[in-house]
Amino acid sequence: MNSGILEVKTMPQQRENMSWPLHVVRHLNILKTEVAGGSVNYRRHLVTAHLVCFGELLWDIYEDGEENIGGAPFNVAALASLTGVQTLMITAVGTDERGKKIQAAASKKVPLICQVNEHKTGTVKVTRDQHKNPAFLIAEDAAFDYIAVDSAMTHVCSSAKFFCFGTLAQRHVVSRNTLRNLLKSTKAVKIYDFNYREGIESWESLFAESVEMADILKINEQELELIKILYKSNESDDMAVTRLMQHHNLQYVFVTRGEEGASLYSETAVLHRAASEIHVVDTTGCGDAFTAGIVCSLLKRFDEERMLDYAVELAGKVAGIKGAVPEEDDILQRL
Repeated sequence: MNSGILEVKTMPQQRENMSWPLHVVRHLNILKTEVAGGSVNYRRHLVTAHLVCFGELLWDIYEDGEENIGGAPFNVAALASLTGVQTLMITAVGTDERGKKIQAAASKKVPLICQVNEHKTGTVKVTRDQHKNPAFLIAEDAAFDYIAVDSAMTHVCSSAKFFCFGTLAQRHVVSRNTLRNLLKSTKAVKIYDFNYREGIESWESLFAESVEMADILKINEQELELIKILYKSNESDDMAVTRLMQHHNLQYVFVTRGEEGASLYSETAVLHRAASEIHVVDTTGCGDAFTAGIVCSLLKRFDEERMLDYAVELAGKVAGIKGAVPEEDDILQRL
């Protein structure tokens, strides 16, 4: 499995032909449509989608009052785009000023299919401990909880090479059902970036359902401990991940370990890499950078050692800046 070619997990409604899809090129204008009884705006772009990211687009609000564009799926999409991956994000924002502002700013980083609904644009309060590790307080009942499926989303996803999703955008049944529909429509390699957040109800069942639909799982070391408790495992990390991978027929599992680096697990390898020595400014978005590095590596068909090295290096670059996505594009392009 060191060539970067994956077997894709087949969902019930997919066609039997699992060859890697051609990219989709489609010119989609701004339009209005009726979804769940309301008028919803869509902003669309000329898109060639190697990677589709689904989920939350929100404002990270820091203790000093600074606000940055955030949301794990957006971070992955924007960072992957900076590495040269042709990317699209599916999300939703509100009709409020924050929604207008974030849609305009985010679309400069990555093409969007962005619904606009009557709910507030997502926000999260970010605090950092003495080790620069972030903690998050996420507002409830946000616009991204109400992403409604439509034919344009299904069309784009059906032709993507990679589809990345997480847990937060599944907390409400509307977005959760939309995600399920899109996962069934795509032949893409499905990457589940767990991204556990306190306050997500029934995260255990969401995790179990999501990992069953995924081809690749990415978690951090704290999330691994939660998963070991969920599966009643007292084994070593390596053994627990290996069993998890086999049980859910996963192609890869990646575990990020902060200052200790990261690990890659596949059918044929268990690899560990130390983190680069850097001056840590802000670890917000480091895990998202790692996920972006996975996608970029698979597209470039790196072998497993180079894949892990690249993802660790990319995460390290992001740890050296404030916020998840750099303003200067060449910061990541120089990697």
